[in-house]
Amino acid sequence: MITRFWLGTRRAGISRAAFSEHWYRTHGAYGLALPGLRAYVQNHLLAGRTPLTPPVFDGCSELDFDDVAAMRAAFASPQIEEADRDERAFADPDRFGVVVTQRRLLFGASAPDTDARLLCFIRVNPRRTRDELTGAVESFVVDRAERAGAVRAELLVAVEDAGEPQACDLVVSLWFPTLPALHEAAESWATTSAEFLTGLAFGREIALARPRRLR
Repeated sequence: MITRFWLGTRRAGISRAAFSEHWYRTHGAYGLALPGLRAYVQNHLLAGRTPLTPPVFDGCSELDFDDVAAMRAAFASPQIEEADRDERAFADPDRFGVVVTQRRLLFGASAPDTDARLLCFIRVNPRRTRDELTGAVESFVVDRAERAGAVRAELLVAVEDAGEPQACDLVVSLWFPTLPALHEAAESWATTSAEFLTGLAFGREIALARPRRLR
């Protein structure tokens, strides 16, 4: 199974609230129509004040397929043309990123989806390898995330044969039981992870999001 993230930004003149509303109420149906789609989650950035600087994007989706070949078939289908046409109505076609990953569940297999999620997108230091980054971050997450209050933790590692430029090398996904628990953990997590990633990462983006599962 592979997961394709889309990191989207809103068109000029559109508020983040309007972006999210169109994405969920209208565009979601186009995503659901893609052949071979196994799962679909929209991560909507939390509105209002958060303890972290907002990321450069306004929302990110996750589309699961059996493999890269199934994903490529979906993105070569007639359905993608309609989805792309609608996407241009609310999202900037020149400001987006994609990362195609394989998911590793670290803990919390029985924990259901919640309304509170931290996503951290990490690019590896050019002097280190993706495997080095992944191994180190996996140990860090296993050691720290549950103590920080997360009920489920995942690593999503970029695949080598995606066939398109990858926006990052690794995604950390932490699910928290409530929004207050997420906010309480976020700033400390950002600080400790920044210290840990020194020398390993070239850059990162952290998003606090409300996930909305469509499939």
